Amino acid sequence: LRPDGRLMLETPDPRASFRSFLAARTAWSRAERLTWIFGHEQPGGGHRILLPPELLRGMLRNAGFDRVRFERPRTHRHRDGLRVVARRADDPAARLLAGLRALAARTLPPPAGHLEALEIEHVLAKAAARTARHRNVRSLERTAFDLLRLSPALVPGWLAAAGRLGLPVPRPVERRLVSLARRAGRSRFPGALWDLFRHRTMHPRERPADGFELVLRAAATVLRTAEADPCLDPTRELRRRNGRFPRSDVAALPFTRDGAQREIDGLRNRAIRDLGAGRPQDVLTPLRRAICSGLCDLHTVWNMAVAQALLGRLAPADDYYAAALRFGGLPPAVRRTLRLERAVCRLHAGDPDGAATLVRGLRAPDTATARRLAAVRHAAHALHRGRAPVLPPLRRAAVRAGEGFHAA
Repeated sequence: LRPDGRLMLETPDPRASFRSFLAARTAWSRAERLTWIFGHEQPGGGHRILLPPELLRGMLRNAGFDRVRFERPRTHRHRDGLRVVARRADDPAARLLAGLRALAARTLPPPAGHLEALEIEHVLAKAAARTARHRNVRSLERTAFDLLRLSPALVPGWLAAAGRLGLPVPRPVERRLVSLARRAGRSRFPGALWDLFRHRTMHPRERPADGFELVLRAAATVLRTAEADPCLDPTRELRRRNGRFPRSDVAALPFTRDGAQREIDGLRNRAIRDLGAGRPQDVLTPLRRAICSGLCDLHTVWNMAVAQALLGRLAPADDYYAAALRFGGLPPAVRRTLRLERAVCRLHAGDPDGAATLVRGLRAPDTATARRLAAVRHAAHALHRGRAPVLPPLRRAAVRAGEGFHAA
């Protein structure tokens, strides 16, 4: 919309609709209210997100609208709905964001999913807000660095759009940033960021940390140096400072956290397939890469513990089980299963005291868990007395992604 344009929309009022649902006396009335709230079960007929007035007002103000007012609905007059009318304000940040969206649609490949689309939108929104409110050199540099990881072609377009909207950037700064973007574009800078991310997952220099953030910090350091030196190639400098990592021939996609997370999830899923096929030796490298990236989830660490135990490496397996138990927000069923598997690992390592400590206080919700728990306690007691009992078997099956969380 142009400045002073009006937006009018109608949507169910969540509070009034649910009050009406709770007040309904018959099953037919309740079903009718739910159909109104969530839409019909047909393509395009459902409401995916319910929008309370407070949320709508905040979203509209963030999108550059003012004079937001709520009215009675006119389309479904006898339903629990709300109508909102807002005016498009003459907000430079909102107009610059609209221009950046159009530029990104022409420049970037289509996002791989809604999370990557939201991440790109967040980068563009921050760029527009910074340009409209803080046009100092440090803020402009940060904005340029954020856009360069998506595509170097965005930087000249961003500077030109800011100039057209009356948000000019000082000429010396603009020349330096355009020169930096051209050098980064010639040397495929986003592709080099992907190469560095993959290199760090294969050759970690320290304990597992957020590999995506580490790459962004390394890139910001190099770009700041390259901005001051017009003859410096940022990609070559990035390789020089980080161990001359190998170059891939893959097309330079935007360097996004969602893309990095999807790559790590792909390594995890491949390892789960190999472990399920009975090849624990083949899963160590992809799982180690996923863990060293700092973007792994519980099931990556859990499968690494299972693989190490199957290969007879019981001390590392116990460490990975301990790391899995340190994840926050675990459902009780998942925590109980991890403690049981770690206790079995301790038994096979000849540590009955450790196994007994792990199962102390555990309660079995079903017969199968009760039998397994009793077997662990019996074996720990026998080992403590110097006997040689039949030990409960180690887990042999892979841990599927999401396993156990359906019970949360």
